[in-house]
This record gives sequence, structure tokens and C-alpha cells, in this order.
Amino acid sequence: MRYDWDAHHRESWMLRLSALLLALTLPATAMAQDRQYRQLKLTDGRVLKAEVLETVATGLEMRTNQGDTLISFEILMDMVPIDAAEFRDDDPVLVWLHAPGYTEKMEAIYGEIPMLEIASAENLPPGVVIALTECGADFDCMSQQVEDPDWLWLVTVAPPTDDTEARLVVRGRTTGGTQIERVNTPTDSAADLWHAGNRVIGLIHEGDIKKDVLTALGETQTTTVPDPVAHPDAGLGWTRNRVRKSAFTPLPGYSALAQKDTGGFALGLGIGVAGTGLIAAVMAANKVPLRDSIPITAAGFYVINVTTNQAVGMTAYKKAKANSVSWSIAPNGRGGATVGISGRL
Repeated sequence: MRYDWDAHHRESWMLRLSALLLALTLPATAMAQDRQYRQLKLTDGRVLKAEVLETVATGLEMRTNQGDTLISFEILMDMVPIDAAEFRDDDPVLVWLHAPGYTEKMEAIYGEIPMLEIASAENLPPGVVIALTECGADFDCMSQQVEDPDWLWLVTVAPPTDDTEARLVVRGRTTGGTQIERVNTPTDSAADLWHAGNRVIGLIHEGDIKKDVLTALGETQTTTVPDPVAHPDAGLGWTRNRVRKSAFTPLPGYSALAQKDTGGFALGLGIGVAGTGLIAAVMAANKVPLRDSIPITAAGFYVINVTTNQAVGMTAYKKAKANSVSWSIAPNGRGGATVGISGRL
């Protein structure tokens, strides 16, 4: 089908182009000043107040008062706008902790997360505390002790009972949920428990635990180095925000290339060239005047470029994190020290 490219069509396309360019620049500019906040209702009983960061294929990346999290579309029931004042006016999240032998470390770790408190007789009815204590590590038993619509994070820390090389297994679940998040730790250091403790309550923290917390627990700072078998400097200095910002560089695949992921760069470049070529071909087939086809093709390239860079850039970032090794040193109380190593070797 061919279209008559008259003034009406030209004006319509240009309006769409302006709206598209405005929408694409929001994440990089206006969003910093005009933040969007939502109240989310989830299937596991949680009601969260969060700032919108990004929509990804698997859900919504949000920033709660405790930290960044990914809300899966599968558990999202409802979402309504709120303002910044409502976002900040939130109640602390409570975590019921069952970690025999590791309570001190886990309390120190969770003490570093804002607006999060360890559940105890100070913030729960005494009868509930007694019942939760008697449940031990039984998630189903613990869930039955908390009345709807109240909810708690339930976290357990224990040695593995299956045939794994893990030093400890950290598990987490909400009282209203059924899915248990499990993280195996290679050591019992606070550095490893920090990352595991965050993951099992749905939080995304890119940095290590603070040095003063490790010092208070008698441990040393964790250092992260890249996997020498992969790319010697892949991913160093990169964060999720840096990946998002690099997506606006006008070169498809740049976000992967900058992280030394040549495969991701080739894929992104191929998609960018093919997609832009297809748009240009459609313009030519419909005999769109050059003065109109150029800005439309440019806008199409911009959309493809940003989308592709975000996809390949985030893939490269996650690969670089997976290919990293972390180590920690903790005194063993016998005049020596325990060295813990985690990651791909």
C-alpha cells in the first residue's frame, strides 16, 4: 500500500516525532527533576511506596526507602500515583530473623539498610514473637502467625542440608508469599552475608558493605577484582545508571563495546544498521519526500539505538559482575585468619 504524502500526513508525523523525542529524553533529563512515585499492591500482601526507575522486560525497577528492587509483573496487582511526601512518609519494613550463630552479623547488616528494622518484642505483639520463635526455620509456620494485611520478611540463615559446597544458605520470603529466594554463600563472612541478605529480601545493592561495619565485626574490607580469564577490565567502574546514560550515545552497541563485550557490540550494531535500513526502505517505498523522510529515519535510528544500547549494555554489565571474584579475610580466633573467596574461578 502507498500513501499520499500530503501536508496533513506530514504534520501528523512531525507531531509524533516530537512526542517520541520528548519521551526518550525523559529518562536522562526530566526524570531527575520530575520523579514519578507509585504505591504498589502485590500478590503477596505487600503494599510498597516506590520511585519509578525503569521498565524492563521482566518487571519494574523501583527505588523504595530501603533500596532498589525489581518488581515482577507476575506479582503486581495494582499501582497508583503518589507524591514525594507520601513516598517519604512510609513505615519501616520488618524482618523476622532466624539465624542461630549469625544473628549479630545479620543484625549489623540489616542495620545498614534505611527504614528496615529487625522484628522483635519492641515492634510485634509478645504472643506473635513467641509463636514465631517456636516455628524455627519453618516459613509456612511463621506465615500463619502474622495476620493479614500485616506482613513481614522472613529470613533464615543455616548451613546447607543438601550436597552443596556452600558455607551457609540464606533464605527469604514474605509472610504472604510462597516463593522462597535462596542464596548460597561460599563463606560466613559479613561481606558474603551482606549480598545474600539483600538479595533474599529483594534488594539490589551494587556496593560492598561499609568498612566500619566489617571492622566492628572483626573482619576486613572485601575487594572485588575481575575474572582474569574473561576481560581484564570488563565492567570496572560500571553501574546500572552508567549503562542507562551510555545508551544515548549515537552508536548502536556502544554500551557493550565500552565494557569490552565485542559480541554484544556486534549484535547491537547489526540491529541498529538493519533497523534503520528498514525504516529508510519503507520511506522510499511510500515515496516520502526527502525533507520528511530524513527526520523520521533519524528518529527511528534514535529509538533503535537507545533500546539496543540498554539491552546489550545491561547484558554486558551482568556478565562482567558474574565474572568477578571477591575475597575477604576474617580472624578465626586461633591466632590465624580465614580467607573467603567467592565468584567464578
